[in-house]
Amino acid sequence: MADIGTNINPKHNPVTTLLGGLFIIISAAMYVVKYIIPAFVVLKQDIPYEWWLPMIPLIIGLLLVFMTDEYFAKIFNRVDKIAGKKTDTN
Repeated sequence: MADIGTNINPKHNPVTTLLGGLFIIISAAMYVVKYIIPAFVVLKQDIPYEWWLPMIPLIIGLLLVFMTDEYFAKIFNRVDKIAGKKTDTN
């Protein structure tokens, strides 16, 4: 089992750490747009998503940050094989 500090280090696992960070930033931006900006600016229309929706990219981001690139490659290859079988039209 790898050390948590090693998993979140972008030098050891650059793909999952950077993708996870991107998902966390998206989640933070969604939260800011939904709750922080309306405190200072009157919006012309309501934000169309529910309170729990920013949690989805946050959870995905945290899973990716703590996942190793090897697990990510295995999952991606498995999904690619499944998608290849279902979309093969020959």
